[in-house]
Amino acid sequence: MESLGKNRLIHRKITSITLALLLGAGGIAALPPTALAAAPSNGTVSSTRSFPKQSVVRADPFQESVSTDVQSDADWGGIETVAS
Repeated sequence: MESLGKNRLIHRKITSITLALLLGAGGIAALPPTALAAAPSNGTVSSTRSFPKQSVVRADPFQESVSTDVQSDADWGGIETVAS
């Protein structure tokens, strides 16, 4: 009986190793077709900055940035205009 139990363990181990190797080989075999599926790019790729360069280092990086400009004549509406 003991040899039957050992044979089962050996069989399971061999089966799991074989399955892992086959799945790994299948995954590697799928890489080239995936990489070749992308459209070829014949043009040059370049980028430009769409905002001005900021090179000023702030003296206090923990200072909160807030706006204190208030428009006294601004009309933002009220609750009456939202409810209608």
